[in-house]
Formats: sequence, structure tokens, C-alpha cells
Amino acid sequence: MEWRETARACASRECVEECALVVPEDAWECPFAITETVIDDDNHWITIFALAHVEDWVKIENAEPRKCAGWTFREARDIEAVDAERVFSPLRVMLNACARKVEDARAPREFVANADGVFAPAPRAAV
Repeated sequence: MEWRETARACASRECVEECALVVPEDAWECPFAITETVIDDDNHWITIFALAHVEDWVKIENAEPRKCAGWTFREARDIEAVDAERVFSPLRVMLNACARKVEDARAPREFVANADGVFAPAPRAAV
């Protein structure tokens, strides 16, 4: 994140920089999850995962080929089968933490769990 940048603004900026994908700031559900990962003596990451809907027809491109060889899209439950070295380490940390006791997880009152056990904001009642 840049100085004084919100999580939503950061997510939108990073999508443009890394994927050439424009996602409006108000489209993000933030924070989806936060992980803390110590990589080595010089790298300590705080990663904020955010969720936004993108239509199936939207083209995503690798806008930073010097930094990223590419992506593979998988269901969260299938990440376990992937070689750990090929998975973004903060994602691996988050999924391992979530897998421990997903059935015991409790969401804030304003969130509900869908059929897959994923928490999302509860629908607002019409006023």
C-alpha cells in the first residue's frame, strides 16, 4: 500500500499494474482476509486479500511479465494439490489457517456464509 492509500484503492491500483484490469474501488469487499508472512530476515509481508466480481468475458493479462511468469486459476480447495513452491506464500498461509477449523468459524453479524463456507456481506433490508 502507498502512504494513506485505502485497501480498496490499493487493490484497484494493483489490478491495473499487475493485470491491466480496471476494478472500481467501490467494487471491493475489503478486507476479505489478512495474512502475515515472514519470508526471511529481509522480507515481512502483510497481505490483504480482497474480493471483487469480474465478468467472465473480461480479459486479464500479465502486465508485469518480468516479475510474474503467469497465473493458474484454481478452486481454493484444489490449492493443496499444487507444489507449495508454485503457490503465493501468503495465499498458502491463509488457506492453511482457514482449513484448520472452517466449520467453527464465526463471521461478524453483518456477514453470512454461503454454501461453500465463504463469508460475504449480508444482504441489506430494503428501507
